[in-house]
This record gives sequence, C-alpha cells and structure tokens, in this order.
Amino acid sequence: MPSETNPPPMLPPEAKMIGTAASRKPGIRFSMKSLLIAMTGVAVICGLSIALPAEISLVFVGLIWFAITGLIFTTLFFASGEMRAFSIGAAIVASSMWTGIGGQFFQGIHRVLYFLLGGTEVPRGLAAWVDLLVIIVAAIANAVFCVHVKRFIDRHNQGEK
Repeated sequence: MPSETNPPPMLPPEAKMIGTAASRKPGIRFSMKSLLIAMTGVAVICGLSIALPAEISLVFVGLIWFAITGLIFTTLFFASGEMRAFSIGAAIVASSMWTGIGGQFFQGIHRVLYFLLGGTEVPRGLAAWVDLLVIIVAAIANAVFCVHVKRFIDRHNQGEK
C-alpha cells in the first residue's frame, strides 16, 4: 500500500500503456503521411490520364484489374479464415461488374459525375481510372462487411457450444 514514505512502484519503460502506439495492433494506420502519399498518387494518375491518350489509360487500368482480380481469386481458393471471408466479399463485387446490376451501378456513377461536373463529360481515360477506384472501394467495403459477418457467425457458433 503506497504511503507518503513509500511511493508506488515505477513501471518499467517497456510496459505498454493503454492507448499508446505500443499497445495498438499492427495493421494499416491512418496518418497524414499516408494521406499525402495517396493524394499525390491520385493527382499523378489524374494528370497522366488526361495527358496521355485514353487507350494507354485503358491498358493500364486493365492490367491493374487483372492483377487485383487474380489476387482476389487466388486468396479465395488458398486462404482460410478471415482472409477467405475478405476475398469472398471482394470477389462478389469483382464478378458483379459483368452483370446487369454492375453495369447499372456504373451508369449511375457516371450520371452522378456528369451532374457534379455541371454537364461536362469526364474524359474517357480519366473515367476508366474512376471506374477502377469505384470498384476497389466497393470491393474493400463489401470484403470488410463479409469479415464482420464471419466474426458474428463465429461468435454465434461459439455461443451454441
């Protein structure tokens, strides 16, 4: 019991305090540096997509699309647990782009952009990058949703045992 003559014991320097960087789980963390890097990348892509012919942008978007979907479908078959749930969610979005609903989704996105830009058409090369960005954001959002659903199901199944 601490008193005036006996101060409480000091914590060692390696002790983890709640809420400090040492106690946080590893993973993607938001920082101003990562935001600056992402915004710079988006600005460079937008500039190049307008400066270069649209066909070159379409080729780059296609190559990135192939790499991402290859990664998604590979993890779909070979991963397990939450990684598989993540890839299932992303695969649903990626595969829905070939359906009527996926096409209508992009028509809606293009009409919203047309409205926001005051009736100006988005250049074809830039539109391809916007489409890819929309797919990536939608895939990540659905994948994270699927991971949360898996966690909910796992908790529910543990409660029944």
